[in-house]
Amino acid sequence: MRHLASLCGVLFTALAVTVPVSLADDSPMTGTGDKPAVRCERTMLTGKIVRVETDALAVATIRPGRGRSLVVRLTDETVVQQAGAVVDRSALVPGKRARFLVRVCRGEGKRRVTARMIVLAREDTGPAGTGGPPEPKSPREPGDPTATPKPTEDVCGRTEGDARVVATSPSSITVLTKTAEGIRERTATVDGDTVVRKNDESVSVSALRAGDYVHLNVVICKSGSLRAMRILFLRSAATRV
Repeated sequence: MRHLASLCGVLFTALAVTVPVSLADDSPMTGTGDKPAVRCERTMLTGKIVRVETDALAVATIRPGRGRSLVVRLTDETVVQQAGAVVDRSALVPGKRARFLVRVCRGEGKRRVTARMIVLAREDTGPAGTGGPPEPKSPREPGDPTATPKPTEDVCGRTEGDARVVATSPSSITVLTKTAEGIRERTATVDGDTVVRKNDESVSVSALRAGDYVHLNVVICKSGSLRAMRILFLRSAATRV
């Protein structure tokens, strides 16, 4: 029993040991032993390049009410863009304004800023009245999908009324009808779902003649399109009511 209790004590002591979890940067900065783990996050900043080195830039960041110089490290994965195209790092020169998509890692009282993407301002006149270079667009990670605008849905409803036939074709019917703006000529689409009735029989739209009076049931959309759902022959032009 004494041996079993001793073994359980060792087991419980082993289970009480915890290992800190760290998140590595582009260049490893991990916590070991009792050292705190490194925390990393992505963010954007805007600034002007003030110094260029082989693997780093000194950037004067632009923030409302204050500014300071920041060392931004460069790696083989850092992408440089200008005017929507990837450019060589030779484009990174002092005085250039840019936006930076960076990875900031903090740990052990230190901070490491690594550039993932740098978008340089265009070399042309800025917005009217500023005289300076235009504000560069926010950087986008390579592979990020480009937002696609959603198509606007057409709003449709059903209506009906009497009209006079002007012309027909296998896929349409043109009629004169009364509207709030007066008598207008309108054309409605005819398809396989359109029901055409004349003298209590189902007929094709070609059975209707110019001058015939009909009762139309149509789908009308905000875009102005018309689709005939049902066409009922009322009388021909020669028939007197």
